[in-house]
Amino acid sequence: HIYENLPDWQRRKIGAAFSYCSAKFTNRSQIQGIPQGGDQIRMQTASGLFMDEAAFMPEAGDALAAAQPCIAGGGKLTMVSTAKPSFFCHFVTREGEFKEVPSGLASVG
Repeated sequence: HIYENLPDWQRRKIGAAFSYCSAKFTNRSQIQGIPQGGDQIRMQTASGLFMDEAAFMPEAGDALAAAQPCIAGGGKLTMVSTAKPSFFCHFVTREGEFKEVPSGLASVG
């Protein structure tokens, strides 16, 4: 949606090829949709991860643990969500096991 609404000159400059859950750009960058779950990210290597509605992901904690190698290697994880009691809530409010934010992560809230 964002790409399709860019001015023509910008779309020509960056170029993109789309397939199911994937956008590949001429500068060799890629956006890939990954299903939720703790085992899904294990097969991937990413420089940036974005989790939308993380409070509603039943396996968000497992996904965060699986993403640790990407994050520790210099990647970035961004998690956003509307409110709901969950793993995400405990992580953002630093409750329970998250009194200290794990190494390589930051909490902004």
